[in-house]
Amino acid sequence: CADRIFTSYGISNFSKTSLAPSIYSMVESIWKVARGELITEDFELYFENAEEYYSRSKKFKSKMEGVKKAIEMSREKLERLKREEEIEQELMREMEKKTLVKKKRKKRKWYEKFKWTVIEGYLILAGKDATTNEILIKKYTDSRDIVLHTQMEGAPFTVIKMDRDIEELEGGKRERLLMETAKFAASHSKAWKLGLGSTDVYWVRPEQISKTAESGEYLKKGAFMVRGRRNFIRGVPLGLGIGILEYEGEKKLTTAPPGSVKNFEKYVMLKPAKRKKGELIKELKGIFKDYHIDDEDVLRVLPPGESDIVRK
Repeated sequence: CADRIFTSYGISNFSKTSLAPSIYSMVESIWKVARGELITEDFELYFENAEEYYSRSKKFKSKMEGVKKAIEMSREKLERLKREEEIEQELMREMEKKTLVKKKRKKRKWYEKFKWTVIEGYLILAGKDATTNEILIKKYTDSRDIVLHTQMEGAPFTVIKMDRDIEELEGGKRERLLMETAKFAASHSKAWKLGLGSTDVYWVRPEQISKTAESGEYLKKGAFMVRGRRNFIRGVPLGLGIGILEYEGEKKLTTAPPGSVKNFEKYVMLKPAKRKKGELIKELKGIFKDYHIDDEDVLRVLPPGESDIVRK
């Protein structure tokens, strides 16, 4: 009956719509009242039910509007945060570019093209990137030196510049030299950027390192094949201090692991942390202001990623 009524008004397939159950029942009731098959009291009850459905639909609509508004606010907040992050990254890139533009560039020692420090009286060198890795191994590594590397891909090669075979060193000094250098290598690797507490490091002799790849393989820039036995130092803890070290008659800013940085004239300890690099550089320049440190001096020696000062 209800379908015939709606069809007569040009509305087809009404019974398949979402409103059909309640409206269909109400129309049927109206038809029954008209034919005397339903008393008006029952008919009025149907109208009350219809009013309740209408009231519920208004509340639902109001809630949906609230949900839509909350979603829109969240979307706007995410967009704002994204824009702020992009602006911050752009400012950081501009600041790093400006540090490289100097009216008068400082004259630097040959070893300052690498990450460097002094441990147990020995000069330690580490690559900064693929190019300096390549230069370090090919040009500045001698037969008596010791080469260290972490198990992580992309880590720098680290070289102990030896004046004798390492086996000639007294046992305690040899172990301290290897462990402290391993900490230096680990702290200047991707492990610091990832915020790891420790990582594995191994050491080999220069003759074990080759630029000749295995058959069918290719070595990219800064990468080398390591053949033969690797001497592992497991679970090397990350730790690094930054400060003023006097070397070859000059006072320079550099880094060293905890056991060696204590020999620096002045230093603070660092830790992996989410702090803006610009803020850290500014604070470090203030700490070492008596040594005429500039932005480039700090940028050259910091470990990869973000860091902060360990507060006492």
